[in-house]
Amino acid sequence: MECADPVNTDTIKRYLSWVIAAALFMEQLDATIVNMAVPAMMMSVWRLSIIRTFPKSELLRAMNFVIIPALIGPLLGPTVGGLIVHWFSWRYIFFINVPVGLLALLLGHRFMPDYRSDTPRPLFDAASAAGRRVRCAARRLK
Repeated sequence: MECADPVNTDTIKRYLSWVIAAALFMEQLDATIVNMAVPAMMMSVWRLSIIRTFPKSELLRAMNFVIIPALIGPLLGPTVGGLIVHWFSWRYIFFINVPVGLLALLLGHRFMPDYRSDTPRPLFDAASAAGRRVRCAARRLK
């Protein structure tokens, strides 16, 4: 007695490309969310540090000084990265990114003021976490 094939090969052929396309889309979506969420979280940090460091009369000039590299970076990054990948291997990008990142960490640690409060705050805020869970659950019920 021959065993029936539980999976129809025609069905696999028909839906496999859609499954792969959906998986690639979700992977790209995850990368896009991460690439957009991390700079968005950092934006509030640099704004607060500028507001706390400079007086109101110098605030506009300081904001403009910080915004110019943030506007030029997304223009130069893909261009320089494309040139590096075109002329060299993609691994050479790390020979630029790692030293620049280490230099940024060193300069930030050296020149950024330390704005810590006198009163210690807890690492975990249970009320905010509970509120977030309630909001997420309410969104799912819609």
